[in-house]
Amino acid sequence: MKPNKAPLRQVPAKRGVQAVPPDIYVRSLSTLGEIVYRRATIRVHRDVYRYLHWRDGERWHDFYLGKVAPKYPTLPDPRAGGQLAGRRRQARAGRGVQNTGSVRPRR
Repeated sequence: MKPNKAPLRQVPAKRGVQAVPPDIYVRSLSTLGEIVYRRATIRVHRDVYRYLHWRDGERWHDFYLGKVAPKYPTLPDPRAGGQLAGRRRQARAGRGVQNTGSVRPRR
């Protein structure tokens, strides 16, 4: 039976001290067929797309890691009253598309 121990807590970072990013390496083959480890960094393009970026000799390589979560998520408009269809109609009308009303709304 394991003794009941409280989980270990991490020491909070001191104010004004910046965290050091971890070292990331990519394993690749050299021109001689040997396994070498190249230092890599994570880069974000257009504030949305995350890539692993490293240099292999004279060439640079990128590996797509996925999308980044938005820094500032959009909040629902309190004036909309939860009517998403109404907002879509307004957006379409703003782009120059005529809303004739002949299309039945989705349920």
